[in-house]
Amino acid sequence: MSRLSSEVSRGLSMGEKVCSFYASLPDIQSAINFSGAGNGARIKLDVSETEIAEVIKLMLLRGKIFKVEIWEEE
Repeated sequence: MSRLSSEVSRGLSMGEKVCSFYASLPDIQSAINFSGAGNGARIKLDVSETEIAEVIKLMLLRGKIFKVEIWEEE
């Protein structure tokens, strides 16, 4: 998380969109976990099989920092 903190404090330049998909938080206690050291969190998402092609695109971002935006759908 230290790398993320330094990147955010410097300001990231936004690239182009890599993927977009619909997801929901699973109905499990561990859907959102906070670090015991208080320096971050981990989020798990449920994604429909029809969205898998978009989710796979996340592999392009492995080891990189990216921006997440959440919009509620009706």
